[in-house]
Amino acid sequence: MLQLSCLVGKSLAAVPAEDVHRTLVNNLRYAAGELKAAGLGWPAQSRGQ
Repeated sequence: MLQLSCLVGKSLAAVPAEDVHRTLVNNLRYAAGELKAAGLGWPAQSRGQ
């Protein structure tokens, strides 16, 4: 089974949290659209904080 992992690490202190969050959300939305266009799903699973 094909599986995709999306790792998100720590952000830089100099970058505002709102910018980090907005970038992450935009990137995930883009990836989800690309996967959908390719006919692939994206099972979500949180690995903690």
